[in-house]
Amino acid sequence: NGDIYGLGCDLFGLPTRQLLLLKVARPRDALWAMEEALKCRALACVIAELPKDGSIADLTATRRLTLAAREGGGFGFLLRHRPSPLTSSAETRWEVAAAPSRPDQFGGLGRTAFTLSLTKNRRGPTGRWIIAWDHHERAFSALSLGVAEAAFDRSDRTPLVHAG
Repeated sequence: NGDIYGLGCDLFGLPTRQLLLLKVARPRDALWAMEEALKCRALACVIAELPKDGSIADLTATRRLTLAAREGGGFGFLLRHRPSPLTSSAETRWEVAAAPSRPDQFGGLGRTAFTLSLTKNRRGPTGRWIIAWDHHERAFSALSLGVAEAAFDRSDRTPLVHAG
C-alpha cells in the first residue's frame, strides 16, 4: 500500500532498474493495464494493486486477466487491501499478514515474518505457513513446516493439462 521503495526492492534481490512502474488514476485503468501487460511475453510478472476489497475486479474482470496470463505466459498478482467476498477466476487466492518474529540471539526483534494462507487452490490442497525473510541470504525460510492438508470441500478436481 503505497509507493515502491527502491532500496527495499534491492534488498529483496529485485533491482529497481528491472521494474516498470505505472500509476493510474482509476482502478479500472489498472485492470486494463494489467490485462495488456499480461499479454506481453516480454514481462515475467505483472502486479496490480486495487484499493479496499478491489470490488471492480469481479468474475468477468478476473476471467479476462486469467486468459491474458495464459496468452502471455507470465504471472499476474492482483493485490487487494482487504479480503474480498467476490468470486474470482484466479487459480489461487492468498492472504498475507504480519506474523510475530522469533527473537534474535540477543533477544532483539529478529527477522521479518509473515503468515501465508492459501485459501483457494484449484489444483490441490490449501494451507497456512509462517515464513521469515533473511536479508543476508535474500531468501524466505519456513518457520512452520506443516504440509497443507487435502481440501475436502469438493470431490472432483480440474485435471492439470500440459500444452504441447
